[in-house]
Amino acid sequence: MSAGSQLNHPSPGDLALFALDGDLSEEAERHVRDCASCRSTLAQFVRVTEAARAGATDPVRPPAEVWETIRDQL
Repeated sequence: MSAGSQLNHPSPGDLALFALDGDLSEEAERHVRDCASCRSTLAQFVRVTEAARAGATDPVRPPAEVWETIRDQL
């Protein structure tokens, strides 16, 4: 993993769109392969996307740190 790959994280919006349609730049895809944080974020978006596509009736509960981040930003 190169130090440069950690400096340019894809935006959460880009990761969400990737979870929806699989369209991410080659550079961003390489970064996600090397960055555990971005892989984790992408995995969460994929989980939500898959649940929505499956028509899940049970809500997908985000991890506690999501609510902590929201609370901190209010």
